[in-house]
Amino acid sequence: MPWQRAGAGRRPVVPALRAEALALLDASQGSVQPPVRAQLFGAERFRQHGISLAQAQRIERRRWRRRARAPQFFPRIADNLRNLDRSLAYLELLDRETEGLSPAAEWLLDNFHLIEAQVPEIRNGLPRSYYGRLPKLREAPLLGLPRVYGIAWAFVAHTDASFDAQLLEQFLGAYQQVELLTLGELWAIPATLRVVLLENLARLAESVAGHKAAQDAADWFCDHQSELASDTLPSLATQLQARGLQASFVAQLVQHVRGRPGLDALPCQNWLQQAGIDFDAALASAQDLHAAQNVSVSNAVSALHAINRLDWRALITSVSPVLQQLQQHPGFVADSDLTRDHCTHEVERLARRLRRTELEVSRQVLDLCEAGAPARGPSHWLIGEGRAELVRALGGNLATLENPLLQWPWRLRGTLYGVTLLGGSLLLAWGLLGLPQARPGPPWLVWLGWALAAFVGFESVLALVNRCLAESVRVHRLPRLALEEGLRGEDACLVVIPCMLGSAGSVAALAQQLELHYLANPEQHARFALLSDWPDALQQRQPDDAPLLEAACSALQALNRRYPAAAGQPPRFGLLHRERRWNPADRVWMGWERKRGKLEQLLAALAGVGEADTAASPFLDLGPLSKLTPHTRYLITLDSDTGLPPGTLRDLVAVAAHPLNQPQLDPRSRRVVAGYGILQPGLVAPLPRPGALTRFGWLQAGPWGVDIYNAGSSEIHQDVFGLGSFNGKGLLHVQAMHRALQGRVAENQLLSHDLFEGIWARAAHLSDVSLVEAQPMHPEVAASRQHRWTRGDWQLLPLFGAVLRGRVGLLNLWKLIDNLRRSLLAPAGLLLLWLACGPAVLAPAQALGLVLAGLGLGPVLGALAGLLPGRRDLALRHFMAEGLRDLARVLAGTLWQFATLPQAAALQVDAIARALWRSHMSRRHLLQWTTAAQAEAQAWSGWAGCWRRHAGISLLAMAWAGSAALWPGAHPAYLLGLGLLWCGVPVWLWMASRPLHARPTPGSSGLDPGQHRYLWQLARDTWRFFEVTVTAADHHLPPDNLQLEPDAMLARRTSPTNIGLYLASCSSAERLGFIDTPELAQRLQDTLDSLDRLPRLHGHFHNWIDTANLQSLQPHYISTVDSGNLVALLWACAQACRERADTLQPQAPPGWPSGFAPWPRAWTHSARRRTSDSSMTGGGACSASASGRPKPAWIRPTTICWLRNHGWAALWRSPRAMCPARTGRPWVAPSCRCSGDRRCAPGRALCSST
Repeated sequence: MPWQRAGAGRRPVVPALRAEALALLDASQGSVQPPVRAQLFGAERFRQHGISLAQAQRIERRRWRRRARAPQFFPRIADNLRNLDRSLAYLELLDRETEGLSPAAEWLLDNFHLIEAQVPEIRNGLPRSYYGRLPKLREAPLLGLPRVYGIAWAFVAHTDASFDAQLLEQFLGAYQQVELLTLGELWAIPATLRVVLLENLARLAESVAGHKAAQDAADWFCDHQSELASDTLPSLATQLQARGLQASFVAQLVQHVRGRPGLDALPCQNWLQQAGIDFDAALASAQDLHAAQNVSVSNAVSALHAINRLDWRALITSVSPVLQQLQQHPGFVADSDLTRDHCTHEVERLARRLRRTELEVSRQVLDLCEAGAPARGPSHWLIGEGRAELVRALGGNLATLENPLLQWPWRLRGTLYGVTLLGGSLLLAWGLLGLPQARPGPPWLVWLGWALAAFVGFESVLALVNRCLAESVRVHRLPRLALEEGLRGEDACLVVIPCMLGSAGSVAALAQQLELHYLANPEQHARFALLSDWPDALQQRQPDDAPLLEAACSALQALNRRYPAAAGQPPRFGLLHRERRWNPADRVWMGWERKRGKLEQLLAALAGVGEADTAASPFLDLGPLSKLTPHTRYLITLDSDTGLPPGTLRDLVAVAAHPLNQPQLDPRSRRVVAGYGILQPGLVAPLPRPGALTRFGWLQAGPWGVDIYNAGSSEIHQDVFGLGSFNGKGLLHVQAMHRALQGRVAENQLLSHDLFEGIWARAAHLSDVSLVEAQPMHPEVAASRQHRWTRGDWQLLPLFGAVLRGRVGLLNLWKLIDNLRRSLLAPAGLLLLWLACGPAVLAPAQALGLVLAGLGLGPVLGALAGLLPGRRDLALRHFMAEGLRDLARVLAGTLWQFATLPQAAALQVDAIARALWRSHMSRRHLLQWTTAAQAEAQAWSGWAGCWRRHAGISLLAMAWAGSAALWPGAHPAYLLGLGLLWCGVPVWLWMASRPLHARPTPGSSGLDPGQHRYLWQLARDTWRFFEVTVTAADHHLPPDNLQLEPDAMLARRTSPTNIGLYLASCSSAERLGFIDTPELAQRLQDTLDSLDRLPRLHGHFHNWIDTANLQSLQPHYISTVDSGNLVALLWACAQACRERADTLQPQAPPGWPSGFAPWPRAWTHSARRRTSDSSMTGGGACSASASGRPKPAWIRPTTICWLRNHGWAALWRSPRAMCPARTGRPWVAPSCRCSGDRRCAPGRALCSST
C-alpha cells in the first residue's frame, strides 16, 4: 500500500480507504502487469507469425534440464489465482455496497463461476506427469515453460483474448510447416489456452480493481484536501505512478476540478497544472483504458465459453499430421475415441522410447497395415499382438523397451499372486499359533487348528492383496468400435430373456420388460425375444398351457404392431418357446436342461441358420414370432429382473465387434485362447422402490443406481490377467460359444453353468458397461440363491478332470477351486471358534478376530479406500459423510454376518451335502431350480414362520452354550456369549427382513402443521409465478425468470426444462386445488399447441426460444439434458393426467350424439375449488381467475387423453400428429369410443376402437 516516511515507522497516505483498496495500491508489489495484448493479426499475418514463431522458439533437449525447470509453471498459476481472488473480492465488496462499477468489473463478477470452473479443467488437462513430458523453451522470456505455452500466449495476445477456432487451426498449421508439434502438445492446447486466459483475466482483474481503488483514492483526497499536508498529493501520485495506476487517479482529479470549480479545487488544479497535465487528454486516456479493459475482459470470457463448447478432437485431428496419417486407414476411423486415444498414446510412447518422431511411427504402422492382412488395422500393431513386430520394424526390441525392474514382476504376476496368497495365509496362521496366549494341545488338534486358521486367514490375505492390486493397477478397458450410426448389419444381435410362462401376470411383465429393453436400445439390427419354457409338471400338457401361450403371442404381436420393423425384416419381438421333455432322472416333464439347455439349443439354431442341412428347430413354430434372423452374430441373455440401460446394447456390441476382441479357438481343445466369446458387464442395483428397502437390503447393497460418469472400476482378474468371470448375464458370440460348448457336458449334470461356460469361451469383464439387477431384499431369498449357487459349484467336481485335460490354465482352475473354498468359509470359521473356546491352541479372541476379518476385511478396506477423494473439486464434508456412512454400513454388515454365522454355515453344509449325494449317489434333482419369484413367494414374512424355519439354529446355539459345562478347560464366557448371540438368529433374520423405513399410510405426509403450512405457502407462491407470467402474449410458454430488484423485468425466453416444469406444475396445481380440471386441460392444450410451432432438430427442441415470436435465440444449439428433463416431466404429466382421467366419469357435452359421453362430468362445471384454510393460501381463496383466462362451460376433451396415452413420445413426434384431434376441431369424430382405458392409434384421427 502507498506509504510515506514518518519517523521510524510508516503510515498509509490514505488511511481511510478500505484495507482491500490499500492492498491493491501497495507500491511494493511493483507495477500492475499489462494484459496479454499485442498487435491484432488477421489470417494471413497469423500464418506468417506461426512460421516465424516456429523458427524463433528453441526447446530444451536435455531431459534433466526440463525436469529442473518444471516447477515454474504451477507456481505461476497459483499466483494468478491469488491475484484474481484478491481483485474479485474487492470488486464484490464494492458491488455489495451498490457502488457503480465499470462494465469490465461487471463482466468479471457475473462470470466468476465460469472463471472458477477453469481451475479443475486445468488440473485435469495438465497433470504434473503429463506436463513434465512437454517440450520446454530454453530462452527468455518464457524460459522453462512449455513450448505450447508460448504458442497459446502468442495466439491470445494477437487476438486480444478473442477465440476463433478457424484462425487457431491456420496458426497451428503454419507453425507445423516448420516444426511439428507432438500429440501431447496438441492435446495440451485447450488447457494451456485456459491457463493463458486465466493469467490474462488475473491481470485485467488487478488492473480494473486497481484503477477503481485509484479513483477511490482521488475521491478521498478531494474530500479531505483541506485537512492534508501539501506534500500528500505529490506523494500519493508518485506511489500510484509506481503502481501504474496514475491514469485513473489523474482523470478522477480532473473530473473533481471541473465539477467543483473555485477554491475547493484549487490544490488539485495547481498540482495538475504544475505536472503539465492536459485535462482533455487525461480524460480521453482514462476512457480508452476502460474501453480496452471492457473489450479484453468480454473477449476472454467469451473465449472461455468457446473453448468449453469446441469439439477439440475434430480440431486436433485436422492439424495433426500423425492423426491425419492414421485416419487414412478405415480401421482407425471405425475405432471409438477411447481406442484411438489408446493408439495415439502408444504412438507417443514408442516415439519417446525409441527416439523416433511420431510421424515416423505412424508411417511405419500404415506400412505394416498395407503389408499385412486387411482386417489388421492400426490398433493391431499399436496395442494388439503386432506390437512386437512394430517395435522391431522401428529398430527396437520389445524385451528392452520397458524398464526390466517393472517388467519381470508383470511377467510373473500369476506366480507372484499365488505365492503371496498362500504364503501370507500360512504365515498369518503360524504367527497366531505361536503367540504366547495360545495353549498347547494334542498334536492332531494343533495341526487341525493351524489348518483352520490358515484356511480362514486366507480370506483376509486375499482381500488385502486384491485391494492393493485394485489401488495400484489401472482399469483395463477393452478396445471398441465407435458405431456412431448404430449397429451394422453384420453385427446383428438377439436379446433374449430366459423365462417360464407361469401365469398371465408374469407374461405381461415379461412383455413389458422386453418393451423397456427396446425403448432403451432402439437398434435397427437388434431383435428382442422371450426364451421360454413351461414350469415342471407331471404331465406333458397342462390345461392352462394354451391360454398362456396365446397370451404371450398376443402381447408380443401387440409390441410388433406398436414398434414395427423395417420392410423386409422379421418382427422386432419374438417368442422362442420349448415343449416339455421327459426327464427320467427326476421323473418329471420339464424344459431340457433348463436355462443352459435353452441357450445351448438357441446357439445351435443360430449357428446353423442359413446352412443347407439344419436340424429341426427345438422351438415351437409360432409363425413370424419364432423365426430366427439369419447371420445373427451375437446373443445377449438377460434375466427377467435385469435391466438394460440406454446405450448398453450398442456398447456391448461395440466391444465384441472390435477386431482385437474376436474369439480365436484352439482346434484341439475347442477352447477360446484369444479374444473373448463372452462379455460380462458390471451389475449395479437399481434404486429401491418406496417401502421396499429392508435392513438386509441396506446391509448387503452398495451404491444404488447407474453412475453415468463411471469410467470403470477395478476387477482384479480382468485388469491383472485379462480374464473375467461370467455370471449368466451378458453378450455371447454365437459361433464361438456353439463350437466351444457343444457336447461338453452330459445331461442332468450342470446346474451352475456360467463359470463353466466362461472357462471354455473366455469371458471378459466390462466394468465400464453396466446392467441393472435388483438385489434380494429378504434374507430368505438371498439364502435360497446362495444355496443354489453352492450346489451348482459342488456339482462341478466331476468335471474337474475334463477341465484339467482341456488345459484351461491355472487361473480358470483357481476360479473353480475358489468357489468351493468360499462355500466352506462359514463352516470352517464356526469350527475354528468352537475349537478356540476349548483347550485348543488358539486363544478365543484371536480366533474371533480372524473370523471377523475373514467376513468383513474386504468390504471394510473398500469403504476405507472410498474415503480418499479422487479429485479436488469435491464437497468434502458431503463426501466424507457419505464415505463414513458407507463404512458404518459395511461394519454393520460384518457384524450381522457374524451374528448369523451358524445359519450361513448350516446353509452351506446342507447345500454341499445335497450336491455330493445327488452327484455321486442318487443322480436325482441335480437340476433343481428355484426362481427368484418363487423364492420371494415362499419366503416367510411373519415372526412365527421365521422361528419355525430356523428353530434348529437356536437349538444348535443352545447346545454350543451348554458345552461350557461339559467341556473341561473350556472358556465358558466365550461359549455362553456366542451361544446366547446365536440363539437369537431367528430374531436377527426377522429384524433384517423388516422395511428400513415404514411405508407412510395413504393421506399422511409425516409433517407437522407448521411444516405443512410452510410447504403449502411455498407451493402457492410458486404457482403464482406461473399464474401471472404464463400468458397468451408469450404463447402460453413459461419465462425463464422474473427479476424483482431493482426493477421488475421478465426474461421472455424459455427452454425445454422450463416448459416441462410448467406442465408438471399445472398437474400439481390441479391436485392442490389452485386450479380446476378444465383450466388444467386448457393450459396444457395451449402450451402443447405452442410446442407444435417451435423449431426442432431431430425431434429435439432448440434450447432457448423467444416466447414473443417463438424463434430460436442465437446461438442455436440443442441441450440433451434439457430434452431429457422435458421427456421425464412430460411422462410425469401424462401419468398425472392418466390418474385424473381414471377418476372422472364421462358426460356428453351439448349437441353430442346420444349414447356417448367422452367428457368427464366434473369438467362441465367451472366452479373453483377453494381451500378450507385461507391462512395457508396467502389469506384468500385459491381462485385461478387471476390469470384472466376465459372460463368455458366445456373445452376440448382430447388433451388429457392424448397426454395419458402418448406423453412419453411427445418429444420425438409431432404432438399434432400424435393426436389429430388437436388440429383445431373441438371434438373428435363421434365414432371414436375411447373411454380412457384404450390407446389412441398414432397418426389417426380416430381411436383404434373405431
